[in-house]
Amino acid sequence: MKHIKQNIISIGLFIFISSMLISCNNDMQEVESLVNKEKLPELYAENIEILRMDSGKINVKITAPILERFSKENPPYDLFRKGLIAISYKDYPVQDSYIYCKYAKHDTKRNIWEARNDVLVVSSEGDTLRTEQMFWDMNSGEIYSDKSVQIKNDKEIVYGVGFEANQNADHFKAKNIKGIFNIDE
Repeated sequence: MKHIKQNIISIGLFIFISSMLISCNNDMQEVESLVNKEKLPELYAENIEILRMDSGKINVKITAPILERFSKENPPYDLFRKGLIAISYKDYPVQDSYIYCKYAKHDTKRNIWEARNDVLVVSSEGDTLRTEQMFWDMNSGEIYSDKSVQIKNDKEIVYGVGFEANQNADHFKAKNIKGIFNIDE
């Protein structure tokens, strides 16, 4: 009697496990569609530091909490979804200017950077520029935007829509000026 109970339990367990295995059917196309390999980065790095050098001298240092590289996309790009700080140097380690943002994307094919979300640019003179989005064309050396901008120096605060500047942030030029407020000392 004891053997009959064990055989019934064993047969029941065998049927249960067999039915579970038979009911599992994965279509490979369905699985691949759930995990889109094209959208996964080829490189993921945390707490990164990138140095750009010219003639053995550091001229730009970029630090970021996360870098994701998507080199198979068209166009290929690097994504800094948690932002970055880019510091430029005329004579390292003396800081010339810097850019801070909460999100950045670098089109590695065209060599154009996009910075978004609380973008702050500080020049070597201490002038500041604030905007929600800007672009840096490394080929032409221009920084520009068509979004609202605030430019502040020791004499005035300028509000406008759009701006242009050189990549050293030495000269900001506001477009479509909406207001100028003088600062009294």
